[in-house]
Amino acid sequence: MREILFRGKCTDIIDIEVKKDNNSWVYGFYFGKDNLNSIIEISDIVKCDYYDNAARVDFFMPIPIDKNTLSQYIGILDKNNTKIFEGDIIKVTIKDEVYGNIETHIGNVEFIDKNLMFGIHSKNFYIDFYLIQHGDDFHTYSIEVIG
Repeated sequence: MREILFRGKCTDIIDIEVKKDNNSWVYGFYFGKDNLNSIIEISDIVKCDYYDNAARVDFFMPIPIDKNTLSQYIGILDKNNTKIFEGDIIKVTIKDEVYGNIETHIGNVEFIDKNLMFGIHSKNFYIDFYLIQHGDDFHTYSIEVIG
């Protein structure tokens, strides 16, 4: 089963056990309602304690994010075991196993609606993650998050 994970950049300074400041990435579940866009971190670091009639209640505190930075983990790791998110800048190296030619392309990770899948896209290049993961008989693919 694919891991569901979102990230976004924090918009406010959050003072919890571990400080989050503006523009730091937070990872977890996305919560959006009206104009409120938040990530609820999976980590227990942001777990808050609330006492109600002397009984402790645990809850998770939503961290406000800039909606323009919201992106989803696509379920794939790069060659360095870095999680790849929508919007990441990726370097793709393609080696032709027959002739030995090597091509390098740089593009953004995008969800392509008409294909219903994630791919890497730039002005002159497109490749989908299905081909990268499953390959073909003539090429090997290497991907790396560079931004």
